[in-house]
Amino acid sequence: MVLAASLILPLLASAYWFISQPRDKADEYQTAVGGFQIVRLADGSQVTLNTATHLRAYLHGGTRRIELDSGEAFFVVAKDAARPFVVSVAKKTVTAVGTQFSVRRTAADIQVLVTKGRVELRVSSGGRLAAPTQLDAGSLARTIGSEVRVEHVSADEAERILNWRSGFVVFRDTSLADAVAELSRYQSRELLIAGFRPGFDSYHWKVPHQQPGCVPDIAPGGFSRHRRGD
Repeated sequence: MVLAASLILPLLASAYWFISQPRDKADEYQTAVGGFQIVRLADGSQVTLNTATHLRAYLHGGTRRIELDSGEAFFVVAKDAARPFVVSVAKKTVTAVGTQFSVRRTAADIQVLVTKGRVELRVSSGGRLAAPTQLDAGSLARTIGSEVRVEHVSADEAERILNWRSGFVVFRDTSLADAVAELSRYQSRELLIAGFRPGFDSYHWKVPHQQPGCVPDIAPGGFSRHRRGD
């Protein structure tokens, strides 16, 4: 009897420990400003993280859920019809089964670009979930509050938008102000333009974003760098 108890008690203790563990524990991934990382998730999906990105992956049991807290990521989703792959950003969700797409978070809104397959974008407003917006390959969607705006882009334009995966930021017909704002995402020092004049011409650039010194010297008065918050 004593021997049986000595065998059962450790088993009960182990079972209690297993049951008491949180079942919704996330795997976290994060990049610094100017950082870049490719990770393979437990389900076989691949995620590429852009600059200043933080996400949490919940892949336990029947769940495949990603919480994108900041930044931008490109997802190559492993097919599993029984477990949809859901990316959540604030009150918005992007759902896929097996496809390829990027999600970029800007404050409370998002930008979604689908390069393969189809995803479903849902926006919550006033506590109610709006009807889903279906996005096929080549769709570029942006949310503004509860509104979803969709346009279709060419394969070349999609590649330009996603060129950050190759270490470059590519601009095409981009104003100087917009280009500087985009480049500032990759640098710890914010880029400012000395003597900037609104309405300055747009440009075509290909800039290596992981080399902070490589900035086109074409602005009137040139660029200057300041620590964020100065």
